[in-house]
Amino acid sequence: MARKAGAFRQLVLAALATRLRILDERFRLYGDIEKDDAIIQATVRRLLPSETKGDAESETDSQGAALEKLLVTARADADVKRLAADLLLAKAFVMRLSGDQAAENAAVTSAREFIPDTQLFDGERLTKRYQEVSRSVSEWRDRIAERGAVQFEVTGADLATALALLTPLFVVSGYFYTHFLLNAVGIDASLFLTLGDYLAASIDQIRITATAAGVGFLALLVAVRRAARKGRLERERSLKAERYEDVLMLILIIAVATTAVVSFVHGTPNYRAAGILGLILVFPFASYLARSFKDRLRSFCALVTVGSFAVHLAASLGQDIEDLKAGSWPRTSDLRMTPTNHENRDWQSLTFFAGSERYLFALDAKNRTTYVIPRDEVGSASASLPSN
Repeated sequence: MARKAGAFRQLVLAALATRLRILDERFRLYGDIEKDDAIIQATVRRLLPSETKGDAESETDSQGAALEKLLVTARADADVKRLAADLLLAKAFVMRLSGDQAAENAAVTSAREFIPDTQLFDGERLTKRYQEVSRSVSEWRDRIAERGAVQFEVTGADLATALALLTPLFVVSGYFYTHFLLNAVGIDASLFLTLGDYLAASIDQIRITATAAGVGFLALLVAVRRAARKGRLERERSLKAERYEDVLMLILIIAVATTAVVSFVHGTPNYRAAGILGLILVFPFASYLARSFKDRLRSFCALVTVGSFAVHLAASLGQDIEDLKAGSWPRTSDLRMTPTNHENRDWQSLTFFAGSERYLFALDAKNRTTYVIPRDEVGSASASLPSN
């Protein structure tokens, strides 16, 4: 239990320093501003001169009014007084275990200067209080971290900019997807599609590519928030840890790139691996390009969104073309259509993979032939219900 009490005293000292930072909005996390850290340490020494190392009076001249102001506020704060009493009661608990009655009584007397009716610790109360202080430290630290964290303020101008950016993206995605998909199977899209058809195709692409862009954007926001909530010392420790993460990331990139390259060399392209590689590389490229802009954060967010959108569109298009050439189109595998004139042709072997306002596009995998069928030739259509 003596070791437990020692650990508790260390926790209380950390909690006390954290609580002092709460009392003034200017204070940030430990390590961010050395002058403020010195004021916090000096205040703790002034509050508990017998329990801390250093000269409690030597900091007064160097820290000046800021120290005196914080000291007055601290002495009136209920949490500070409770923590100071906790520190002394933990000392009294250790003295009781060692049989030093005089030191125990002195520690209890000092504790009651902060909280007059405080009671001695036993093992159970010490453990309970340890848990309470741990929760408080976590809560206070979060509040302090928020002071220096990036705050995302979305204005009407930001929404207008996002709309101006995403609208052409969706239209262009519909055009490129439909154009390249049809051309991959020998159909000149310009002969059969109108602007309205491209717009309709872009709406269909929103649910696919916008999901990837949204996930990439949200991941970026989470990463920025996490980084901004760290103090300087935490960031320095994170940089050291990231060296190992960078090595693991490099190994992952090499593995994914090797998989993608080998698949293309062997004539069986793995667009999923290529897409994963592209999404990984979007972030460093966006970070590099964002340096050329005045507002780097917004530029970085926009570049990540556009990059994720483009990579996912290209990967999904490539995979769809490979599936189509192989005679597989899972989206309409259960769809069957019959012509108005049954003597005209047999549609049982056709796979319908795209459509426009006036035409349907189908592929016969057996004879590797594509068909452009006017919609008015469709007599009926049927599809099987998906299995549960």
